[in-house]
Amino acid sequence: MGKLLCCRVNCVESGISSHEFKVTDPQVAAKAVFQAMVRFHHPAHASEWSDPGIDTDFAQVWRLVLAGLLVGELIV
Repeated sequence: MGKLLCCRVNCVESGISSHEFKVTDPQVAAKAVFQAMVRFHHPAHASEWSDPGIDTDFAQVWRLVLAGLLVGELIV
C-alpha cells in the first residue's frame, strides 16, 4: 500500500497547492481516498469488476470522494 498511497498523497498535495482541494492533511485525505476506492483496484475484489453496475458504482463513489476533497474536513 505504501507506493500507491504515496502517489495519492502527491495528488492530494497538488490539489491543496493549487487551492482546488480544501483538506488540510494530505496524508489523512489520501488514505481516505485509497480506502474508499479499494473495491475498484484491489485484486481481492476482482470478481466484482465484471458487475454490470461497476462503472456507475465507481462514478458515484468518485463524485462523493471528490466532493469531500473540495469541501474539506467536516467536524463531527
